[in-house]
Amino acid sequence: PKFLPVSTRDARSQIESNEDSWSDVEPTYQDGKGLTVFHRTVPNTNAFHDFKFDVNLATTPAGPFALARELDLMPTWNPFVQQGALLSYKAPTPTTFGRLKGYVEIALPWPIPNVSAMFSARLFDLLDSDGSLVVALGSEAEDENAGDYGTDQRRRNG
Repeated sequence: PKFLPVSTRDARSQIESNEDSWSDVEPTYQDGKGLTVFHRTVPNTNAFHDFKFDVNLATTPAGPFALARELDLMPTWNPFVQQGALLSYKAPTPTTFGRLKGYVEIALPWPIPNVSAMFSARLFDLLDSDGSLVVALGSEAEDENAGDYGTDQRRRNG
């Protein structure tokens, strides 16, 4: 199955399936203020890890959407981000998913080269039905509806 959902129904189904797969994993970290972090080793591998972040924000949707749309400012508050760029953005509506395309370059400790990636996000407005906004992140290659945005993923030396 494709990772990025294409409809509100797909997003809701994917969330339910994902939640079920984490039901036996205890939180790795909780801050008591709305952040819970989970970790597990990917089944049948020793090298890959899954992380799940549950974040509850007492805010209106405007703040998180503004943060997501201002990727170019990310280096000012995240010391590990060398560069960020918002490539495109289309706001979600109650009947269609929104889209965000972005680029981020992460600084890693020497001698490891910096890592750059383009990503695709789909945004689902479920505020009227259950009070949530769903953000599904994936690679450009996973976004089968990339259209004019094309596909790309890069690794660069810093």
